Amino acid sequence: MKPPAKRMGRSASSDQSSVHASSSSSSSSSSKTVSDYRSSDPTVGVEEDGLADSRMAASIAALECLLGYPFRNPRLAEEALTHPSAAQRRPSYQRLEFVGDAVLGLAVALHLYHTNPGEGPGRLTLLRSANVSTEKLARAALRHGLYEHLRRSAPQLDGLVADFAAAVAREEDEDAQLAAIYGGVSVRAPKVLADVVESVVAAVFVDTGFDLGEMWRVCHGLLVPIITADTFHDQPVAALTKLCQQRGWALDFNNWRKGDRAVANAFINGKLLGIGSSDQKHIAKLNAARDALREISRAIREAEADATETEEELGIDSGGGVVIPGGDEMVGGEEISIDDGDVTGAEDSNMALESKGEADEICGKNDSTVMGRACPEEELEGAKKRLYVICGKNHWSNPVYRIDRELGPAHDRRFICSVRVETPEGAYVVSGGVKSKRKNAENAAASALIKSLLNGLAPRLNY
Repeated sequence: MKPPAKRMGRSASSDQSSVHASSSSSSSSSSKTVSDYRSSDPTVGVEEDGLADSRMAASIAALECLLGYPFRNPRLAEEALTHPSAAQRRPSYQRLEFVGDAVLGLAVALHLYHTNPGEGPGRLTLLRSANVSTEKLARAALRHGLYEHLRRSAPQLDGLVADFAAAVAREEDEDAQLAAIYGGVSVRAPKVLADVVESVVAAVFVDTGFDLGEMWRVCHGLLVPIITADTFHDQPVAALTKLCQQRGWALDFNNWRKGDRAVANAFINGKLLGIGSSDQKHIAKLNAARDALREISRAIREAEADATETEEELGIDSGGGVVIPGGDEMVGGEEISIDDGDVTGAEDSNMALESKGEADEICGKNDSTVMGRACPEEELEGAKKRLYVICGKNHWSNPVYRIDRELGPAHDRRFICSVRVETPEGAYVVSGGVKSKRKNAENAAASALIKSLLNGLAPRLNY
């Protein structure tokens, strides 16, 4: 076998044909609606002794057109396009997928080795993993319409692919490449999509006489755009963790469920900076980390422009506490404060708080923040228990308490606590007054939230 490195490059003419084939496929794929995956007949019939019926023959022809490569042994193409659910007496793509997984990883590794002479093994490993991840290969299968040519008999699988296709269509441009590496914003990529890409790669590899260089020349267009050192993004959770370690910030993730959705919150030194949700717990955490990184980046840009400290802009100090600029928070461009039971800034006594403007940026969507002042001590006792009962009767999530700031020396420590409650109309976060004990600080926050609820900043309550 000739050294693969010498055959990794492509001539101008072959590049043009590959680009043309990929472009044609992309146009065809983009015009295909999500419902097509559900409505198409999932089973492609095959003659008992023949290679394939007209539909499989058409699928093989479409694959050859996409690759710009005529198979010497069309049975390999048929095998690559046969799902185990429709294998019956003929082989499925499973053996080819096994080979394709290894071959594609090697070919990508060689490509990265030659095109990134200045990168070390650690970075090259990350780049290889990014280019052959299930998420990226699944998107390649969608982009080139490979799934519609797959012989299968699995309606449930069609539904998963349709859901994934819809989720990919909703991805914002700024998140598209990140999602292609680490996971989408809502739906995990079905493995079958990555499998069919790997099986096609293996079919070409075997058909060329196990020529790695020729296989790469034919198939690398499936992976375009190749993720390079310049376009690579670090894994969001790892990037956020590294940043917090460098800055001396305390990072904490809080995971919970809201109905059938997984929700994750990213706290830095006790301040909520990122919120993410998804059907999958790990994707919700990724989204929360992304949200926090975007907020930190925004604050850094503004801090540089205003010549202010990043920690001050974010409300984070190096001592682990939380700085509360201005005392009262701004919600939707209006100042909301609580003072002896009087509430200002609310236009409708029956409306729930909505997060807009700066509050939306800091706390995430559907998240509102109000600041409460200290309550008389006699009002605080039992406030946590009362708030717990209110949440239960209204079918809201249980209150979540956080110590926002610790004040004073060790022998005279004082605390400011906040409480967060999720409701169908939005999230409520209220901070109580300064207290000498954690328990009292939590009761102060609970009492402040109850006051805001009773004064018309929430839907009608059940007691």
